[in-house]
Formats: sequence, C-alpha cells, structure tokens
Amino acid sequence: MITTSILLTAMSLVTAAMAAAVVGNLRLRRTLATTRDQLGEARFRASHDALTGLANRRGVETALAGRMASGDSWALILVDLDGFKPVNDTHGHAAGDLVLEQTARRLATVVDPGADLVGRWGGDEFVILAGCPIGAVSMMLARDAATVLREPFVVDGDVRVELTASVGLVQVFPGDDPRIVKKSADLALYRAKAAGGNTAREYGPAEPKPVVDERPPQRIRDSHPHRVPSELGVVIAR
Repeated sequence: MITTSILLTAMSLVTAAMAAAVVGNLRLRRTLATTRDQLGEARFRASHDALTGLANRRGVETALAGRMASGDSWALILVDLDGFKPVNDTHGHAAGDLVLEQTARRLATVVDPGADLVGRWGGDEFVILAGCPIGAVSMMLARDAATVLREPFVVDGDVRVELTASVGLVQVFPGDDPRIVKKSADLALYRAKAAGGNTAREYGPAEPKPVVDERPPQRIRDSHPHRVPSELGVVIAR
C-alpha cells in the first residue's frame, strides 16, 4: 500500500509537472507571438509615415537601395506640392494633413502597385520609385502625378483648396550612383518649380552628371514661397 501510494503520488507529480510544462509552453508561445507582432509593428512604424501610411524617408531609402542593387532600369520621381504652406497658414495644420492624406491616395491611383512604390519624402514632398524600363512611360507617369493633384482638395466639409504640383524625374540605369540619381531628380524638380510649377521636368541621361553637394537643411522654396533655387544655385523669382 505504501509503495502504491508513493507510486501514485509520483505519477501525480509527473502529471502536474507535464501539465505545468504544457501551460508554460503555451504561455511562452503566446509571448513569442506577441513579441513578433510587436517587432513587426515597430518595424512597420519605423519605415512608414504615420499620417499617410506610405513608406517614409527611411523606407524609401531602403527600397531605393534595393532598386539600385537589382540591376534593372527604373525611374525616380519627386512630387512637391505648389503653394502648400498657405494651406496651413489659412486653414490650419489639420487641413494641411487632410491635403497630404488625399495626395497620398491620389498618387496611389496612378502607379502600378506591383512595380511602383509611393512614399512620403518629407513635408509636402512625395516620391515614386517607378519600375518603368522606358523613359517615355516614366514621363507619362510623372505627368499623371501632376494631373491628379490639380483637382481641388476638400479639407473641411465644403471647403475646397486648389493646388498644383511640381514633378521631377530621372531615369535610373544599372551602375548609376544613388547620390547622383537623387541629385538629378532634385534638379529636375527645381526646374519644374522655376517654370512656375504645375508641370513635370526630366533630368535627361544625356545631361552632365551633377556635382553632389549637401542638400540645404531647409528648402529655400519653403522659406520663400515665391522664390526657388535653380540648378545653378541662383534664386529665381516666380
């Protein structure tokens, strides 16, 4: 009887230990799953813009590096809203946020979701990484981006804000320097601004490679809405 009792007690202890191990394993799995979800969410937040849900500058840079390493031809397109600052000044920052959200949605309608990426480069500037192997197709996409942003934006019930966009394009080829690619797209965008906005310009492959210098921490065109820098560094009145 004593032996049987001891055996039963031992078996009970083993069973309890096994049950505890199962419960502990389930808890561990739930904890790991939660941690994975949190890490995934943290990674998403780190690479995406909280306002628009688009890839943020970090996410775009990562995608751009992948495109540069792919060995494919593609296009970098910069999109900058003309006259965005007065929207915040006149209607408030909430209205400005609505314009940015609507801009993101409109740009998403003109791209190929399987080949193109739309991101928010910062402020009121957006970027498209377009998988267009032919330059003419890239320019069509750049013009489409300008076109969809000409429609009035609704910011507060029936309040409509009319804006346009300047668009800069550069075609990217295997072996190109990413710094020069970004600088070329910037210069194309400056040309569109200098032309009065509401247009698209390309920095063509036959043009001399621009000198890569440090980008100003604050855009001259942001500080002075009626003046924009040319590719020669000259400030031009609009």
